[in-house]
Amino acid sequence: MLADGVEHSPNLTPTTGRPNNDGYYPIGGLDTAKGSYVTFYIDSDAAVEKAGLYMELSNLGKGEENTFDDWLDLTVNGEDYGSSADMPVSDERYTPSNEWTLIRFVPLKAGENVITFTVNSSEQFNGHNIYGIRLTAETAKLTHGTVPGESEDADWTTYDFAAREGSDLAEGVSTTNGSKGGLGAPAHRKNDKEQIPIGDLNGNEGASVTFTVTADAATRAGLYLELSLRNTDVPFGGFLDLTVNGNPVTAADSVLLPRCQTKEETFGPSNEMTYLCIIDLESGVNTITFTVSTNNESVGYNIYGIRLTSESAVISAGGNS
Repeated sequence: MLADGVEHSPNLTPTTGRPNNDGYYPIGGLDTAKGSYVTFYIDSDAAVEKAGLYMELSNLGKGEENTFDDWLDLTVNGEDYGSSADMPVSDERYTPSNEWTLIRFVPLKAGENVITFTVNSSEQFNGHNIYGIRLTAETAKLTHGTVPGESEDADWTTYDFAAREGSDLAEGVSTTNGSKGGLGAPAHRKNDKEQIPIGDLNGNEGASVTFTVTADAATRAGLYLELSLRNTDVPFGGFLDLTVNGNPVTAADSVLLPRCQTKEETFGPSNEMTYLCIIDLESGVNTITFTVSTNNESVGYNIYGIRLTSESAVISAGGNS
């Protein structure tokens, strides 16, 4: 799981590589990944003329020495900055360095700051895994920022809707068959709430799951999805299409779905709600439909349910669609 205030391009892997001495995993997949990015959102309670910017990285092997500018571009609040800092190396490639490398000093503004690292090279064995950054400031207090849209609904009322009640579809839930046929109820995959998911979505192109809900007023709503796990990184749009009241919604397409570390854990419950995006609900009956967009069997998940958040409207299951 990514730390607060961090986002990256969908092709990167948030838990790859070896943990450092603190037990943290890096963001990996940066080698040869020209154009890929990692962004840190940082809040500062005052402007800072010179903040020390450090990175904790993995090592490259001896003989593969490079500098920061050899593989990354840096922007801070949209301004470009360079660095000739030497990157860490050791006898074994991609081991954690467990050290902070000073990149340069950068200015920060009061409020939210956006620090983005973008891969500028396609060369092999030129990129490092990123464990994190460190910022030093003489007087200002720095804290994790917020990825845009990520916690807009933090104080809104929460409504959870399970996909099934026992082995039957829950109220307001309907499904359609896909290219591989109907959808199942894998009872051996219960989550911590003893809920059975909707299964057989894997590679079942065209299959869909619809949640019908009723809102007592028009509202913007946070949409979350509880899924099973896979031992690879899959963006939402690589598995599902989303429509709300028949209208396509693409805001969630780059959101990474839950990941596990081993193949044996695949299709086990994640027991967590993954934030997708903010959607618009109408006053009255609304339909939220997830449709499998691919026959690729390496990207499918089971669906346990959804969560909706609303600032003021009351949302209930079902309705006359």
